[in-house]
Amino acid sequence: MLKGVAVVNNYSKYLSYPNINLMTRRDHEKYLGLIEAIAYLYQYQREIKKMEADGVIVEYVEVSLEDIDKANKLANEVLGHSLDELARPSRVLLTSIRIMVKEIGKKESLPISEVYFTRRTIREYIGWTDWQIKTHIKQLEELEYLIVRNGAKGKEYSYALNYDEEGDESKKFYLNLTPVEEIKKMIKSGRSK
Repeated sequence: MLKGVAVVNNYSKYLSYPNINLMTRRDHEKYLGLIEAIAYLYQYQREIKKMEADGVIVEYVEVSLEDIDKANKLANEVLGHSLDELARPSRVLLTSIRIMVKEIGKKESLPISEVYFTRRTIREYIGWTDWQIKTHIKQLEELEYLIVRNGAKGKEYSYALNYDEEGDESKKFYLNLTPVEEIKKMIKSGRSK
């Protein structure tokens, strides 16, 4: 159904993408590919242009500002998680623990920092297997989202949350992408990123 056309992004000089770590630098190519894929999918709503490259006529479509806007929304939703230091299952576990601790704290009239719990408490609350809890709680310990207390003779560990609200899974991670309105202003003023 789709034709084999090239995609030209004349707005690439106006685009920004965070480069705070290796993962986000790798995701930059995915972001540019996402913009191109959107433009490619809308090829029948675009003028197909032609140019000569090395003696061959190449058909292409150009990226529109609407394509960039769609890509920005998708990238924030999909690629934005690369800014999270936790693996997705660990983030889900942390969010579930946070909800559990709030409930226990409310029931027992304790501040969140004084609610201690075990892996068994977590298993019973969220229904994960012991293997899942052990695997993902380790990352929460290493990144200091949880405080660990050794039990008698080191046999039983108990935990407490070591943060305030940061594990809320509904919290979105926004990439610092150039909004379309900003691109329009840069084009008008003749500047680029």
